[in-house]
Amino acid sequence: MATLKCVCCDKALTPVQDEPECFQPELGVTCTARGNFGSTVFDPLAIEERGNELLFFLCDTCLVAKRESIYLLRVKRRKPTPATNYLSH
Repeated sequence: MATLKCVCCDKALTPVQDEPECFQPELGVTCTARGNFGSTVFDPLAIEERGNELLFFLCDTCLVAKRESIYLLRVKRRKPTPATNYLSH
């Protein structure tokens, strides 16, 4: 079984299915990041690294607690919108 931990609080998260490759947590979300030009830590520019993404998890508690710092990216508009209204509990 995959080990899932919240990137904010390190709380262990339980996968929704008891399968070795399940990266979907109960009571949390799976996040990916493609990197970008501004990062000096993760920006996969080398040809063999292109397309790689970081995979990490946030528990629902931290997602709500950090909602002032999170944006909702609407797929159709591609304009970041503060996620405050979408993450209230």
